Amino acid sequence: MKKKAVGLFLALFVGLFMSGCDSIRSLLGTDLDEDSSESFNSIEGFAYLKNQTDHAGIAIAVEQTQGTGAVLSNSKAVFGDATTSSDGFYVIGGVAPGIYTVFAAYQNSREKTVAATIIVEAETNAVAEDLFLT
Repeated sequence: MKKKAVGLFLALFVGLFMSGCDSIRSLLGTDLDEDSSESFNSIEGFAYLKNQTDHAGIAIAVEQTQGTGAVLSNSKAVFGDATTSSDGFYVIGGVAPGIYTVFAAYQNSREKTVAATIIVEAETNAVAEDLFLT
C-alpha cells in the first residue's frame, strides 16, 4: 500500500512538473520566485570635467537619502559606486526604489565633490542630471 501511495505521489508530482512550474506554485499556494515586491533598478548618468575631452576616472558614489543630502540612519554610508568611462558615462545597478544623492569627485578638480538628488521609482532605470567638475 505504501509503494502505491509513494508511486501515486511521484506520478502526480512529475505530472505537475511536466505541465509547468506554475501548476506547482498554485498547488503549493506560493510563488517560488524571489520577492517580487523588491524591484532593483539602476542609476545612470554622465559626469564631466569642464574644458576636458577625456572624462574617464571620475569617482561616482550613491547614498540613499531623504532628498536633502541627509543620509538615512539605517542606510550604508555609500550605497554603490562606479568610475566614469572616457565619455563620462557611469551606471550603478542593484538600486532599490527611493531617494538618492549622487556624488562625483575627481582628484584634480577644484571642487571636492558635486552632487545631485535623484528619485528612483520601481521598475525604472533612473537617469541623473549631468554633473560637472572644474
